[in-house]
Amino acid sequence: MGEQQGHVREQNSKRTRALIIWSVIVASVLVIGAGTVLVVTVSGWLHAAFSNPADAQIQPFNAALDELGGRKLCTNGDGGNGPDNLIPWSTVYYLVPHAGGISDSLRQTAVAEGYSLKPMAFESDPSPVPDEALNADDRLQIYVYRDADVPLYCSDIVRYGETRQVSGEDVIVEVSVELPSRLLD
Repeated sequence: MGEQQGHVREQNSKRTRALIIWSVIVASVLVIGAGTVLVVTVSGWLHAAFSNPADAQIQPFNAALDELGGRKLCTNGDGGNGPDNLIPWSTVYYLVPHAGGISDSLRQTAVAEGYSLKPMAFESDPSPVPDEALNADDRLQIYVYRDADVPLYCSDIVRYGETRQVSGEDVIVEVSVELPSRLLD
């Protein structure tokens, strides 16, 4: 009889160990699953909070410049999530070869996006002076540079302020979009 009790205890012990192991596995899966859901949810919130809505506004100009054979040199921008900046803005620089009809294409894109462009006047001479400077209520600025050394204010800190020379039929186009302050949201 003692032998039989020992055998029953051993079987109960094995079942208990198996139950504990399976409980640990199930609990681990649940914790990892819940953690994954939490990470994905928080990432989504952070992306929405820290994305730059001005990037979406500049996309039609990127598409127009790409269609003209332009090559994106670099970008810069800020989502306006402050404390240092509450205004979302985005800037893109393109090198466009053989850019004869560039101004008309950029004007058409601006009109299609609801902007009313006007020639821009400068209070002081910028360096370099763009061949064309267009503005839409300080929300959109377009600069076209020909035969100039153009500083590029890229988000890449290593290349920030790097000068790019453009000559001949090629142009460098700088497009900047600025949206209203996020404080108004």
